[in-house]
Amino acid sequence: MEPICGAFNGAIITKFAIPSIIVTIGTMSLFRGLAYSLLEDSYYNKFPKLVSNLGGGYLFGYIPYAFLTFIILAIIFAFILHKTSVGKKIYSIGNNPDAAQYTV
Repeated sequence: MEPICGAFNGAIITKFAIPSIIVTIGTMSLFRGLAYSLLEDSYYNKFPKLVSNLGGGYLFGYIPYAFLTFIILAIIFAFILHKTSVGKKIYSIGNNPDAAQYTV
């Protein structure tokens, strides 16, 4: 379903030359309204306890699990970007694609 929504956004942006942020916010409201009307103002809340805790739980009552997830992913991606050849290629392509071709 998401690719259809993204294609709809892209078609509006290219056809009418409207800034993408405006289209994205507008269609978000449209899709949210459709979801509310189709679900009859109810939502799915039968997630496993682990998933619910990751989104809104705390470690030792003070540290949000979302923050811990961010820190762990930041460390993993920092390692990948700085210590692997794939990460170095990503950095070089981000700065200058022509120069990246000669560095790897």
